[in-house]
Formats: sequence, C-alpha cells, structure tokens
Amino acid sequence: MVFGNMFAKPTYYRPQRTTDSIVVYLAPSQPAPVTLPYELQGHVSPDTWAIRISAVTRVAGQYNKPKIERAWTLLGMLSIVIVPIVIYHVLINRFMINFDRFGFVNSNRDADKFVEARWITFGVFVGMMLLFLVPIAIWKFVGQRRVNMMLANWAKEDRVLRGTDAQLTTWKVKTPGVFRATIQLSVTIPAQPAPTSFHPDAYLPPYLNGASDVYMPARSKADPSGLPRMSTIGTFPITFDEKSKV
Repeated sequence: MVFGNMFAKPTYYRPQRTTDSIVVYLAPSQPAPVTLPYELQGHVSPDTWAIRISAVTRVAGQYNKPKIERAWTLLGMLSIVIVPIVIYHVLINRFMINFDRFGFVNSNRDADKFVEARWITFGVFVGMMLLFLVPIAIWKFVGQRRVNMMLANWAKEDRVLRGTDAQLTTWKVKTPGVFRATIQLSVTIPAQPAPTSFHPDAYLPPYLNGASDVYMPARSKADPSGLPRMSTIGTFPITFDEKSKV
C-alpha cells in the first residue's frame, strides 16, 4: 500500500488552513484550480490567482519527470551498493591477497594490498554517489530556483502596485521531489490589526486627550473669572469650589 500510494497519480487536495496561511497542493499533470480560496479574498484578485497558480503549476511541472527520476534514483541506490562490493572482490583476487583461517592477512605485503583495495573501493563508492545523486540534485535545485525567481518578481510587482506601506501576501512554493509528485503552494496572509471599539475621529475628554489650550490657573491664585479650579487625583480630574465648605 505504501508503494501503491507513492506511485499513484497525484490529485488535488482541498486547501488547508493554518493560523496565518493557506496551503494548496497541486498536481503538475492536471490543470490548476482557478477558484480563489475564501481566506484570500481581499488580498489576491481572482484573475491574479488564476494566472499565478497556473504559472506555478507549469514552471514546477517542467522539472518533474517522475518515471525517469525514480528509475534513475533506484538504479543509483543499487549501483552504490553492488558496484563497490564487486570491485572489492575483484581487487582482492587481482592483488592475490592471502588470508588465514581467521580472516587476517598473512604478511605485510598482503596488508598493504588489502589497504589499497579498501581505498579503491571507497573511491568507487564516492564516485557512484556523485554520479547518480549530483545530477538529480542539480535538476531539482534549478527547478526550485526558477520558481523562487518567479515569486520574487511577483512580490516586486505587488509592492509597486500597492505601495510601500501596504501589507502583502507572501508566496512560497515547494517543487516536486523524486518520490513526492505534488507541488505545495503556501500563501501567508498579512497580520490584521487588533480590533478596537474606538473610532479614530471620536471625541476624547480633556483628561484623555491632553488638550493644551485649556487654561489651568496656578494653585496659589484664584481664577479671575470666578470659575472653579481644576485638580486631579492621580490622573482623574475633579472639580471643586475653594469657597465651599465640607
């Protein structure tokens, strides 16, 4: 069942919601879904979503050859194990190394040849790894780099269109792997400001607003206009008449 699911034809999954992003799984062999997720409304237009998700599927799909990649990887894994073992036994026979009944070499000459055979075998092992793993790694790296460059250009376009102060969505893409044929698209939604019950243009009382044009007479002099003097307890204002009696 594991290998059956691994080699099965990939299909689309429903978008997964996280705390701050939307994750969509795409299949390179199928048309991209152009329906804009509900959470991205107001951040991405439907036309922009349709164009970009189609471009991601097309570019990432160009670097996804599942049959060739899997066959090459399996061949490399077998070659990395089998070829060094065969080379090792060929060298032992070629150098005519003699072992005793306990598996140890009989002479110093045999010991030197044995070490030489081991180093040659190790070199073959490293060479086989580079031969099979480096090309597939470069192939995947080029595909991921091309997709990242495309996402960087989109970020520049959004910044020009929406201004330097606007909060923008962040797009990230994981291109298909050797045994993972799906494309993972993650769109991070910018953080929203905390809700408040105060309107930005609402009137605030003087003790909150801190108005500077209110006349505050000195404590040692009476108000010439006869108005009661203002005082505070902490930060809360109180009004009292100096002539009143407690």
